Amino acid sequence: MLIRIITALIGIIVAFGVITCGGYFFAAAVLFLGILAWYEIFNMAKNKGLNIFKFTSGGGVLALLLIGNYFFLNNCEQNDFMSYAMMIIVVFLILITSEGLYRHCEKGEKWVENVALSTFAFLYCGLLFFLWLLPIIL
Repeated sequence: MLIRIITALIGIIVAFGVITCGGYFFAAAVLFLGILAWYEIFNMAKNKGLNIFKFTSGGGVLALLLIGNYFFLNNCEQNDFMSYAMMIIVVFLILITSEGLYRHCEKGEKWVENVALSTFAFLYCGLLFFLWLLPIIL
């Protein structure tokens, strides 16, 4: 229990420093935490015997966060920010579904479970950390 308290205190200090510094430090922290969150969900599912599509789901999180960081660091308008986000979300949802159909037809994998888990991992990690950048632009 003491280790958790010490870790939490260090995490609060680091988070306060990153938020205070802002700019590149904040954008890099959001990118790192988004990828780390997706990796944790990927490993959790893998340990339970479930399958999350590595390239389409993880690539979608990476693309969404990189676009978010680009617009955040260049102080772009909110309309541009959200337009590109929606485009990336639609493209990667189509890619996740396509990969699920391919794996179902070629390898006989469970289609609905894999697509649902991959979509959840993409949207949960990608949108959660992407939207951390949005209030700064408003």
